[in-house]
Amino acid sequence: MVSKNEMMRFLRCSRDNRGLMASLRCLLKESQRFRGWQYIAHLDGIGCIQAETVAGLYALHPMEIDDENYNFGDACRGLAATRRTDKESPDSPFDKRFRRLLSCSSGHELCAHLPDVVRGLKSADVPVNYSGLFDDIAKWGDLVRERWAIHYWSYKKEESDVSD
Repeated sequence: MVSKNEMMRFLRCSRDNRGLMASLRCLLKESQRFRGWQYIAHLDGIGCIQAETVAGLYALHPMEIDDENYNFGDACRGLAATRRTDKESPDSPFDKRFRRLLSCSSGHELCAHLPDVVRGLKSADVPVNYSGLFDDIAKWGDLVRERWAIHYWSYKKEESDVSD
């Protein structure tokens, strides 16, 4: 069984090792996953979708936030704010992509869509709570979807409260 805490400690200690990070990014490509296995084998991470995905995503974008109240919905909200073309409108071109994440029927399907979103987060300098994401992938279902949606769309409520 993969220990999330050991995984996160390993990733944080390895973040400056460019070669290792390059190998871990291979975990995000089905045909190259084996290149990262040697680094996560000692954590029992081989074949564990959340371990492989989080390790690969962390290697892609190691800017993290360690706040249990901040989830991937918050990160996506931060990205959406940078993509909004009309600053007066609460809608963002990213909304459709976020809804696509929420429509994923399994953790495996979700993990296939996460790398592109994390690349966007990297380009916008938006941090990710990887520890929380690890748990959310493992527990993917309606409760996680609802929590992400609340955090993502809460800015619309906050903005309407301010304008009243």
